[in-house]
Amino acid sequence: MGAQAAKLALDGQSIYNACCTLRIEYSKLTNLNVKYNNDKSRDFTNPTLPTGDPALDIGLAGLPLGGFALSPSSQATALGMAGIRLPGQATTSCVLLVSNLNEQQLLH
Repeated sequence: MGAQAAKLALDGQSIYNACCTLRIEYSKLTNLNVKYNNDKSRDFTNPTLPTGDPALDIGLAGLPLGGFALSPSSQATALGMAGIRLPGQATTSCVLLVSNLNEQQLLH
């Protein structure tokens, strides 16, 4: 599933009846710098990035929500829609942002 298909399928949907409505939009950032591949950020074009600062990894243990992965074809599509190009990447790509997701509501 590409970023565009995910956005179309999920934007405006509620996780529970009339609760936790998803608002999904494409990133407006012109530059993207991902330092770590972890629960908060992931560069699918560079799987060799570290998971983070070892001192911070301990603090992230036990977070209720984990990251998710896209298929390789979705990875390229996900970055291409926003017109963000990463060094060495031949095709355009896009970033999909999800905001205002109340993690506490997801656990109930």
